[in-house]
Amino acid sequence: MTRRPCGASRSGLTLIEVIVSLAIFMMSLVAIVHLVNVGSQAGVDAELMQDGVFLAQSKMAEFQIGAEPLSSQNDVPFVEDEQWHWSAKCEQVQDVNGLWQVELTVSRMRQGRPPLQVTLTQMILDPTIRGSTQDQPPPDTTQESTDGATPTDATQQGGGTSK
Repeated sequence: MTRRPCGASRSGLTLIEVIVSLAIFMMSLVAIVHLVNVGSQAGVDAELMQDGVFLAQSKMAEFQIGAEPLSSQNDVPFVEDEQWHWSAKCEQVQDVNGLWQVELTVSRMRQGRPPLQVTLTQMILDPTIRGSTQDQPPPDTTQESTDGATPTDATQQGGGTSK
């Protein structure tokens, strides 16, 4: 049997060194998989939150145009996506006639996690009394044109005769 001198290099690894290195590798792999799961869940939550914001803005626009009545409502499912629900708290501002404060909360339940919620608060003029530009009568067609000439003057200035 040959003996190695005291400072000579070894040609392989011992079983304990292999087991320790595998244990370190497996712990780091578990940590990386956990971070990937957390990151993907945060991405899903951000996408759901964006959907909730869009739904809240859409529902608030319905209150503004009068498609939804200015009355408080609780836990109403959206027609577009029944997993989302909305609640509205509508209060008329005391000092201003026709001005309402609408607080709209959009929420979605999730299994084993707290619900996602988006709250939007806005002052809205009552659409039944605010009127619109469509309420004005159509402009008079006999008004003068932009150059100041009436339609009959324009035909006479052209030198043409009408029979």
